[in-house]
Amino acid sequence: RRAKDLTHDIHEVMTKHGVLRTNISDTSLFGTSVSTVMTPNLTIDIRGEDAGVCAAIAAELRTELSKIPGLRDVQDSGFRTGKDLFLNVDTSRSILGGFTAGQVGLGMRYATAGLKATDLHIGNRTLPVVLRPRAAIDSVDDLLNTRITSPVQIDNLGSDPILLSEVVTPEVQANLALSQRSDRLHLSRVIGILGDLSLTQAVRISEEIIDRMDIPPGYHLSIGGLQTMIDESIDELVLALALAVALVYLVMAFQFESFTQPLIIMFTIPLALIGALAGLWLMDGNIGIMSIIGIIVLTGVVVNNAIVLVDYINLRRRQDRSIPVREAILEACQVRLRPILMTTITTVFGLLPVVLARGVGAEFQRPLAATIMGGLITSTFLTLFVIPTV
Repeated sequence: RRAKDLTHDIHEVMTKHGVLRTNISDTSLFGTSVSTVMTPNLTIDIRGEDAGVCAAIAAELRTELSKIPGLRDVQDSGFRTGKDLFLNVDTSRSILGGFTAGQVGLGMRYATAGLKATDLHIGNRTLPVVLRPRAAIDSVDDLLNTRITSPVQIDNLGSDPILLSEVVTPEVQANLALSQRSDRLHLSRVIGILGDLSLTQAVRISEEIIDRMDIPPGYHLSIGGLQTMIDESIDELVLALALAVALVYLVMAFQFESFTQPLIIMFTIPLALIGALAGLWLMDGNIGIMSIIGIIVLTGVVVNNAIVLVDYINLRRRQDRSIPVREAILEACQVRLRPILMTTITTVFGLLPVVLARGVGAEFQRPLAATIMGGLITSTFLTLFVIPTV
């Protein structure tokens, strides 16, 4: 089964049992730390001077994004107030009741979270045995009406149970949620987990929603998270692609002792791009990190066919200077056709299992293989027609 289908089924089960948000990542391919960073989330940052306005924009954006099929668990980190419950221990009253302040805290923990008594070993499994009071605690009144006992006795203190309300005074205080800032501006963030949508599709739909929104002046919305990492990586890979093309040209110029013949050979690179884009389209892929890496690989691979042709043409003309250029080209195409086809066919069939794979990591590797396969196929056949005419 595909990882996306399994994730969808797990999410439905968790939602059925009342879980508000689930974040599932695959750790088998890259490890826990990298998988956490590469979790397919859509993240949109809202920056501005006023935290309340940022929160309002985030709430509106969250509502719109929640309507998108294939995007789930959309939440925002708006600037909201909350409430905290403080239980202040009256030391004098607790001592009269036979408890120290520390024993009151231990008793509260035992009443709410329970106390680990021992471990139960069943085969290779170890299960903790936790003792908890039978009564459920659903409100502050239930907590205050709980009789607590201390798991630790000090000089007979804490041996007799007492009501928690007799030794503590409840106090509810308003609390501000964490306020985030970026570049000295208030920051609110909207996050959604991708389901059936790809990150590229989610970004495009989000940009359309942002364009329709009435954003006040001075407030900025930007798509961040994994998309920012991908954009930065793509910029670096484009630079690496340009550097690869330049290095390939310099190596061929040194080999052929000419500046024009390497230019002829370099025509195979745009021919390969035609097949690379077609391969991505057939595999329903997008231009991303792996596809650009595939194009970089193609830059050094597809020129081999043209190098073989041009080198044989030069060889025949050195052997017989009276031979016409057209005849040398035709002979080169006939002689070098078989090794060119054999090299391409073996490479394509070697990549075919990667394109058709459905296991762990297949969705990540497929764009790389599809790009190389498509580029090799088109460059091989078009090279035999285009390079001789150039």
